[in-house]
Amino acid sequence: MWKSSRSGDEVSTPDKETSAPSSKSIPTASAPSSAAEALRSHSVQSHPTTFVGKLLVVKGELSGNEALVVDGEVEGSITLHGQRLTVRPNGRIRGNIEARHVILQGRVEGDIQASDRVELFRSASFTGDMSTARISIEEGAFFKGKLDIKKPEAALMIATKPRATAAIPVASTSQQGSLLEGAAKKSGKSWYK
Repeated sequence: MWKSSRSGDEVSTPDKETSAPSSKSIPTASAPSSAAEALRSHSVQSHPTTFVGKLLVVKGELSGNEALVVDGEVEGSITLHGQRLTVRPNGRIRGNIEARHVILQGRVEGDIQASDRVELFRSASFTGDMSTARISIEEGAFFKGKLDIKKPEAALMIATKPRATAAIPVASTSQQGSLLEGAAKKSGKSWYK
């Protein structure tokens, strides 16, 4: 069996001549904030995620079938078919949003249509009309506009066990008269006058 001679703390670094300059720095771990915890809790995904970085400005319509994280600026509508949109604290969106789940920590100016839920965190600023099945607003978030709470879509509702139903025979129209007459004879009352 092979065993590494290096300890887990050692990291090999390539020669400076062969390595390209890195444009990103790796952030160090800090005390967890509620926003960071929320992002971590939503990190398990079944679809890939696309990122709009801090220094990116996108002008135009965005649509797709992937989750989207906006840390930069978007000017235009965003349509994510059944997916999640996360707007980080540096993120700015000026346009309408249509998605399944919207997590808002940054600023949005436009309407939101979320088929499942919207979460506004403390750093969030939202101006516009919102239509969603569920909403969560953290203390300190800014919300200006109209809110429309709608019933969840059938596909998003949690499946519950159906009630046990017994088969009930239904009499045809010609049989209904004879059934009523039989019941009247048993009770001694006449249904017809």
